[in-house]
Amino acid sequence: MVKDRLAEFQTRVRDDFEDVELGRIDHFERRIDDAFAVIEVLSNDVDNLKRKQQQILSLPIVEPRHKNELESAISAIREKTRQLRPRVQEIEDEMMQMMRNNASETQLRIKRNQVEMLRRKMHSIISSFNDSQVEYRERVSKRVKRSLELAGERMNEEEVDRMLASHSSQVFYREVNPLSVAGRIALEDATARHEELLELERSLSLLQEMFQDMHDLVHSQGEMVDNIDKNVEETVVQTEQAKTNIKQAVVYKQAATRKKIMCILLIVCLILILIAVAIVLGVVLSGKK
Repeated sequence: MVKDRLAEFQTRVRDDFEDVELGRIDHFERRIDDAFAVIEVLSNDVDNLKRKQQQILSLPIVEPRHKNELESAISAIREKTRQLRPRVQEIEDEMMQMMRNNASETQLRIKRNQVEMLRRKMHSIISSFNDSQVEYRERVSKRVKRSLELAGERMNEEEVDRMLASHSSQVFYREVNPLSVAGRIALEDATARHEELLELERSLSLLQEMFQDMHDLVHSQGEMVDNIDKNVEETVVQTEQAKTNIKQAVVYKQAATRKKIMCILLIVCLILILIAVAIVLGVVLSGKK
């Protein structure tokens, strides 16, 4: 009866332990899945922003509703980034907890691969976002340059960039003096594009900072996981080396034992030979007497 109760208790403890481990794994999986779900929506939002920007660049006149749509697209990206950051932070905390609990090599490798996929996807979105903003600014710069040329002003790209870098649209009126109606219309378009770009940059500044924070967080997380994996690999190498050393020690010990046995057998043989020789000599000498 005692043995039966002991076996039942051991089985229950083992099942509870497995449930806890599986629960931890499932919880981590849910965090990863949630992060990927937000990243997928964020990727679509970035693509939507790029389409809105392309649409605005193709319009001869930008209406307020177009700017509102652009601002809505930026706000959607900002909101998804806010949602994603705590999820990534939770994953990092989970990895730190695994380090403290000395998780198994298999668990670490599985989670390392998942975090690596997360890092690559996030890096891809950030790169796409940054590239699209650089392209958008370049196209706005060219549009402004064409407008200024229509206003009778010949400026190189460096001069246009300097004007666009100004935080006041009045710089156009200080540096350009249109004399014709066509020139004034072209200048108004250039000014509108400049103001639009300034508004966009103000809206995107916070988003850029959030993306940079996310990039740093995911990058540092990747370095942390790489260090974990490196430590695991070093431990495996050290373990294999220890096994090899033990095997070599056993071989050396067996060889030494064999040599010792051979030496003992050789000594015994020599003693037996000496005894035999002594007996033969004794018999021979006794016969002569």
